[in-house]
Formats: sequence, structure tokens, C-alpha cells
Amino acid sequence: MISLTIQIDYASPKWKKAFAKMDRKIEEAVAAAFLDAKKPKTFDNRNFDIAVVLSDDKMMKDLNHTFRAKNKATNVLSFPQLKIKGLKAKELDAFPKVDAIPLGDIVIAHQTVAKEC
Repeated sequence: MISLTIQIDYASPKWKKAFAKMDRKIEEAVAAAFLDAKKPKTFDNRNFDIAVVLSDDKMMKDLNHTFRAKNKATNVLSFPQLKIKGLKAKELDAFPKVDAIPLGDIVIAHQTVAKEC
């Protein structure tokens, strides 16, 4: 059985002010996406971790500039930790069976998402 831990980091207080009780909804959405995604057989009986960073446009602009050479904010960036395609079981063996394997980070910008809504 596959298990998933979802870490939520409120990097911007704008999120808590706008959406007071989002944690459960975010966790449900991320878990549903993870469960629905096609996963390699090597994922069986392992624990995984995904981080969701709720940022603001300033942080997102900095990340977008640093990692994509685009000097503007965007709504969402993702930073995968593993290349899923062609992943071999021995690559996951680098992680102790009891530890969660980090899949990556998803960063969402408050102001941009609010504008898009």
C-alpha cells in the first residue's frame, strides 16, 4: 500500500487571511491527484511526501526568475525531486523503507491565483 504525507507551508500570511481553513481542502486535492496519477510499480509499499508552499507574488517572481529565467510571477511552479519516467526500484532503495520519499514541492502564488479566480 502506498501512503502519502502532505506538508503545507504558509510562506505568505495572505493565504490564512483569505482562506482560514484551507488545509483539509488542499490535502484532499493533492491526495486525490496523487491517487489518480499513474505510478510505477516501484512505488508499491512505499511512503511519499509532497510539500505545498503557499506563497505570494514576490516569492513566486523570485523563484520564476531563478529557475525559469522569467522575471514575473506565475500561478504555480512545481519542483519534482524524482524523475518518475524510467525510475528503477534500486533508486528508491536509497531511502530507508520507514522514511517518506520526497516527491517534490508545489508552490502557489496568492495574488496571481486570486486574480485568475
